[in-house]
Amino acid sequence: EYREPEERVFQIGNLRIKCTYSSDGELAVICSGRREGFWICFECGTAFAERRENEHRTPYGNRCSSPLRGPFHLGHVFKTDILSISIESTNYLMEFDKSFWHSLLYAILEGVSQALGIRRGDLDGCLHPSDRGMTLVLFDKVPGGAGHVKRIMNEENLKEVLKATLSI
Repeated sequence: EYREPEERVFQIGNLRIKCTYSSDGELAVICSGRREGFWICFECGTAFAERRENEHRTPYGNRCSSPLRGPFHLGHVFKTDILSISIESTNYLMEFDKSFWHSLLYAILEGVSQALGIRRGDLDGCLHPSDRGMTLVLFDKVPGGAGHVKRIMNEENLKEVLKATLSI
């Protein structure tokens, strides 16, 4: 059953923070291998991160001489709880480079963990560029979601997370 994303805007000091939570979130997880992708045998199912000769060993140790095809980038869809955070009120934030946003993202993840007592390994995040700047995307690492990131949608919890983030 599909549920509409929940959206809230918080005014904290000079910051206008827009949070969008979805319990039906989907992330695409892509693994591209080393540089060029994976080389796959469609006969036996084995895959290599580097191009090789066609003769190879199967996952069961037998020899296979079917051609390897590629390169392919492998991926899957991961369904979980997702929280998007965008800071809307400050134009100067758009001037920061990606390293700033990565630092902020990981500081917030640590802040969430500390302030809300959530194991850091149960959360993760990524960046999503948009025309208005960068959006921080936090998500539960538990398949199907555990409701961890939803707890940030409460103004008091968000303030505690930001205080912990600032101390980090």
